[in-house]
Amino acid sequence: MKLTDDERASGRLSDDRLALAVRTFRDVGYVVLENVYDTAFLDEARAAYDVELDRHLAAKGGLAALKGKTFGENHIGFFPPMRGPLADERLAAPAVACQVMDILLGEDFRCSFYHTNTACPGSGYQPVHRDT
Repeated sequence: MKLTDDERASGRLSDDRLALAVRTFRDVGYVVLENVYDTAFLDEARAAYDVELDRHLAAKGGLAALKGKTFGENHIGFFPPMRGPLADERLAAPAVACQVMDILLGEDFRCSFYHTNTACPGSGYQPVHRDT
């Protein structure tokens, strides 16, 4: 479901659209919320992420040094530092997504796992799994 400009600006779905998102999730098992992020902010977050990924890889001895120590060939996961745009609630907890999750999970839900997965060139597929 594509957010309107007003919904994105306010971070809230109307009651009818919220009911549609919840019903879609319950019927299908997921709901896609399109147009949640401002692309300029995503560009900023991506640039910050690239810096942290490069820092992580350098600390581990580079991509080649991780061979056999990751989820799969050239598939990197790490916990990004919680600063700058990577810690911004617009990225970690978009208001409209939290509005939907409040209904589905209850208003006391918590996210306690903030991790990344990056498929570098030459990476295979990560198998389906549960993180927690």
